[in-house]
Amino acid sequence: MDPNNLNDFDTTNTYDHYDAFFQPDYDRYMRDYESYQHYMSLCEQEAGGSSSGPIRRRRYIYREREEAEERLIDDYFGDDEYEPKYPEETFRRSAHPPYANWRTALHEEKHGLPGMLGSIDCMHWDWKNCPKSLHGQFKRRDHKYPTLMLEVVADQRLWIWHAYFEVPGANNDLNVLYGSPLFDDEIADIAPECPFIVNGHTYRKCYYLADGIYPEWSTFVKTFSVTRDAKTFKFKTVQEAARKDIERAFGVLQGRWGIIRQPARAMQINNLKRIMYCCIILHNMILENEGFEVNLNHMLVSPEPNMVRSWVERCDLHVRKAKELRDRKTHIDLRQDLVEHLWNNQ
Repeated sequence: MDPNNLNDFDTTNTYDHYDAFFQPDYDRYMRDYESYQHYMSLCEQEAGGSSSGPIRRRRYIYREREEAEERLIDDYFGDDEYEPKYPEETFRRSAHPPYANWRTALHEEKHGLPGMLGSIDCMHWDWKNCPKSLHGQFKRRDHKYPTLMLEVVADQRLWIWHAYFEVPGANNDLNVLYGSPLFDDEIADIAPECPFIVNGHTYRKCYYLADGIYPEWSTFVKTFSVTRDAKTFKFKTVQEAARKDIERAFGVLQGRWGIIRQPARAMQINNLKRIMYCCIILHNMILENEGFEVNLNHMLVSPEPNMVRSWVERCDLHVRKAKELRDRKTHIDLRQDLVEHLWNNQ
């Protein structure tokens, strides 16, 4: 055979030798499984077992994974030719808090604060089995174990409307806020407005009650560290009493679920996230079962066509919305109007 003559080589055997890499999944699976069954029968013969009977083979079930994926895409997403089987209205999410006008009416009735959506605060969950390599991020001096932080927004009936978990415990409430998705819709200009009037002035955004560590933004109302007169003392008393709602929500949440009352024993952060969010969902389900009437059908955001904006327009919108959100003057004016409102309506 001349090595320089390619015609002397039998290429059929070469292709047959590598054909195993190009076989369908079913054929390759059956070939490997038959080899495994033959090996197990030989082992039984060597061990003295009875292998005279027929070898019982496991039935292969074809799952049709590729066809299932295509059906999933057609049902939920569609393509250029066909519309999806399930429309967008089926997957409408709950509205952003400013859309729920009845929540502002609830807090105005209970606390006398118009435009209030709820209270915001953070809690720590001890992580007993935190890996040593993560102690620098999750360990703090005032806790025995490393902790993870949970940011929550709750109303007067202890319904939890917003939850953000997994932040390392070495941070404070301000660091958690900067990474929280609480105001993402507001920055993206897709959050509905909920105007209200207090002391003769109209405000377009509702607010949350917060403690002293939170910044002076237009969507936060903080108390006074030092009262100057009877008006500010009245406001300080009402604001601190209304903020007890979030503390009650934390207490009820931990009281119902002992797994988050004691230090966490899981090793992975994802498992802890699932546990925490599951407890919050069950907490809201219990409130609904106990008679807390929440008609979510009237609190859904209708899908609107997304406006096509250029990169420059999106940047300008982000800067403008962020400036409105962090407006200190609006924060001071709103707090002063609330002081006058509480004093005039006591």
